[in-house]
Amino acid sequence: MGRAAAVYNKPVDTAANTDSFPFIELPELEPGETADPLLIVAAIGEVIEHKRIITKGPEFAAFGEDTSMDKARPDVAVLAKTVDEVRHVMYVADFYSVPVYARGLGSGLSGGSVPVKGGIVLDTSPLNRLWEVTPGNRSCRVGPGLTIQQLNEQLKSYNLWFPPWPSSHDIASIGGNIAENAGGITTVKYGTFRHWLFSLTCVLPGGKLVHTGSSAVKDVAGLDLTSLICGSEGMLCVVVEAELRLLPIPPAIGTALYVFDNDEAAARAAQSVLAGPVTPRTLEFMDATVMGCVVKQLGDEARDALGSALDVIAGPATGGAVLALETDAHTDADALAQLTQLDALLTGLGGKQVGLTVDRAEALKIWRVRSELSPSCHQLGEFKLSEDVAVPRHRLVEFVAGLTAVGEQHGLTWLNYGHIGDGNFHITLMFDSEDDPRIAVGREAIGDACKLAVSLGGTITGEHGVGLAKAPYLKLQRDSEYIELMRRVKSAFDPKGILNPGKWL
Repeated sequence: MGRAAAVYNKPVDTAANTDSFPFIELPELEPGETADPLLIVAAIGEVIEHKRIITKGPEFAAFGEDTSMDKARPDVAVLAKTVDEVRHVMYVADFYSVPVYARGLGSGLSGGSVPVKGGIVLDTSPLNRLWEVTPGNRSCRVGPGLTIQQLNEQLKSYNLWFPPWPSSHDIASIGGNIAENAGGITTVKYGTFRHWLFSLTCVLPGGKLVHTGSSAVKDVAGLDLTSLICGSEGMLCVVVEAELRLLPIPPAIGTALYVFDNDEAAARAAQSVLAGPVTPRTLEFMDATVMGCVVKQLGDEARDALGSALDVIAGPATGGAVLALETDAHTDADALAQLTQLDALLTGLGGKQVGLTVDRAEALKIWRVRSELSPSCHQLGEFKLSEDVAVPRHRLVEFVAGLTAVGEQHGLTWLNYGHIGDGNFHITLMFDSEDDPRIAVGREAIGDACKLAVSLGGTITGEHGVGLAKAPYLKLQRDSEYIELMRRVKSAFDPKGILNPGKWL
């Protein structure tokens, strides 16, 4: 028999009976009067201790930004420790028609949680518990503040894991990943967050709870609101609990690294892998420029991870692009057999193998290099423009070639890396500072790159969301009728428009 379900201090405030919640009486406003921040703080403080209601201090500025370049200032930030506290904040905000920006751990790259209209930043990162594990259903229930790395560490004793693996798995909250329908390096085989949700518990404006989905593998009872909420960027409701699908931990994982003469050769090889019989667990792309940045940033750590391959990857006479891939299987022999098939294909297409292992400790050193690609770009400048376009996987070569042409047209050099197995590229431009006059040209180049992706049947954003960064480009992909339909959906959830206002809807 398998292990029984384990319950870890399951909160009692997620009961389905929303009418029993004790909403307090709030003072009414006079006609035409608006709620000032002091009134909002006082109303929130009726339920939440004041040390978790922040209006000033050195930590306050952090609630107005994420890892994009966008910043704003909220009126108040609230750290919610319970579902009831989230409900209270949403009740207060709705009562006084005050904007609410749900926030996790602030690792977003599109400005999705930046409070451009002021109001309340509602931080759910303290809801960071693994509530329940049900091995017999391969599922668990978690709070939105938990990270994927924290979750998978706790699931090891059950020989279970949660497959989605964004590069920010150690610093990004599960709630934030749900808001963006995050992907990551395992998406090529296992899919995005949306594929791994059984159900959600969410708080609507006004404080009422809604439960979506069920614990059943199959569920077609009405519209799929779970999938709708996943990827809605905090515009519909606030997620306070998620029931996740799990898998047994793969017993064996094989990792390999290849260098190609140029970006197009690497893209052509990736297309051939994806058209073949072996589906890799990961398939990542890194151009020569960004590899040079990460090697410089990590120094000896890069040497330890890459060994003698470092001279081939980042040597002065190279300039090639890198593909990193993994396979997983029941045994090391099976994982190696898959790698052997892929090796014959990739070397036949001009790839130079510079590493192959089934030693997980050695492989994680390589993925440590991959995780530092984005921050390492700052070796080339202080200010970054970076977007996450995606294209159909049979059009990778066309996109890579077209992107080079866009850069040449604008006199700019791209740094390009990403989840090529998903057709998802993180196209990046670096500038000396936020006052660099070339930034305006860079934004034009980003717009042209988005047009290129859409023209190939792709999208302006594969996993980071629209937020603020992609708002100017949304109409390249979605027509006015589509956008109006999304507005009507939002209005059904959020009639007063208090959730994440000032973004793309």
